[in-house]
Amino acid sequence: MSPRRLAAALALLTLPGSALAADCYAVTGWSGVEPSPSGWTDYVGAPAELEPVSCTSTPGGTGWLMPDYIMEMPAEAADTWFLLSEDDPVLAQADLFVWLGWDADGLPVLVPDIVLGTGGGGTMLTASAPEDPPAPWAGEAFLAVDTPNTDAGCLVEATLQVTGVDGTDASAMQFDVHLWGDHMDGIDSLADADPFGTSVQEAPVAGGLLEVDGGLLVPHETEGTVYGARTTRSGETELVAVPFACSCPTLQADLDGDGAVGVGDLVMLLGAYGTASDTVDLDGDGTVGASDVMILFTEYGQVGC
Repeated sequence: MSPRRLAAALALLTLPGSALAADCYAVTGWSGVEPSPSGWTDYVGAPAELEPVSCTSTPGGTGWLMPDYIMEMPAEAADTWFLLSEDDPVLAQADLFVWLGWDADGLPVLVPDIVLGTGGGGTMLTASAPEDPPAPWAGEAFLAVDTPNTDAGCLVEATLQVTGVDGTDASAMQFDVHLWGDHMDGIDSLADADPFGTSVQEAPVAGGLLEVDGGLLVPHETEGTVYGARTTRSGETELVAVPFACSCPTLQADLDGDGAVGVGDLVMLLGAYGTASDTVDLDGDGTVGASDVMILFTEYGQVGC
């Protein structure tokens, strides 16, 4: 394939696995609280006593405190859940649960902020155990771009491949794949990009390979960029970009002047093979020979402007 016809690029992007499993803790008690002489216990500011537990089961008489009910939770802790007894004394009173960070042992610091009598009670809990995100996955993405010429411009053809590690199946629940192109002359702007194709996966990728293809016809003398992205379920996006250029080729082998290199040009060349025809001597060595045939076959099928 002639370099005059093909403007191809291949980009490789290594995609590190970034999914983190949910962290789950059971509230076994509340520290530093004592009943008042009147018999009422003030739990405000009392840190929860925690122990790590499995996220996959809900023992009888307990429920999960969803992150939605925890105030001031840092973004990186959005997959942290707490298992509480349905008759937990704080649960009956608490209006808010507040996250204060981590202690010296790396455990979250959860404290109640109580407005007496306005607590959500057991309604703040759910019996459904939190779903673990997919196990960490890593793979590679290959973005190949080809720009074959046509009489109307260049057909920008792009293929984005996402593979699993060591050829194993990749769980496509862990990522979405997007492929798009920007054909605005001189502008590499995501805001102006035209989508080629999108693949939002909901099942395992058989054989560890996912492929998304896209095509876009652009005018001659156009430059732009093709983008490929894989977005993980945790929201992390890995992006690869490949520039392209569409130019109008000059065809040496268009011997019959019809604007393309085809059968008619081949017949003319073979008819003059071995002669000194100036019009068919493509390489200018004085004789129509094998090198001229190679030039024609290199341009065969191309269309000029």
